[in-house]
Amino acid sequence: MQAIHGVSGGQIPARTTLHDSKTMSDITDNPTSRRSTFAIILIAVLVIVLVGTAIGPLLQIRRHWQFRAEKDRIESILETWRTPPPGEDADIWQEGWVTVYNAMGNVCFTFNQVSQEEMERLAHDVEQMDREPHNWDRLDRLWERLGETGPHGRKYIDGMRPLWEPFMQEQIPDSP
Repeated sequence: MQAIHGVSGGQIPARTTLHDSKTMSDITDNPTSRRSTFAIILIAVLVIVLVGTAIGPLLQIRRHWQFRAEKDRIESILETWRTPPPGEDADIWQEGWVTVYNAMGNVCFTFNQVSQEEMERLAHDVEQMDREPHNWDRLDRLWERLGETGPHGRKYIDGMRPLWEPFMQEQIPDSP
């Protein structure tokens, strides 16, 4: 084999062969080698398809966890509202509180009804409401806020309004 002398004095082979006597066409014409190449390509495609198929459900699970975390945050605050304010009838307060708590669960059922961004805004708003006086106005504001979570929330709150408004008028005579 001839060598080319380089600038640094090293030798570079003028012609490279595969395994001394085999050429590239000898290898590609070999059926065993073609099957191995095909198997490797097939395995790579299958791995790509399987990974691609798994990513979708994993993202859904992550979305569910994030949504559930915000819902848990809101529910934990609402649990602190369960005790009636001083001077309020415990049974009547319980009826109002349960109605709002159930509305929250029905409106914010999954991220298909309320987006993650809206759940985060709702959690922030509930945290702000939690700093306000513990009274009927606060429950009523949360009721209205649930209707602002999106089309599903608006439909639910509007559908339940014939039950909620007369109840609230008994509790807060100045309410609409």
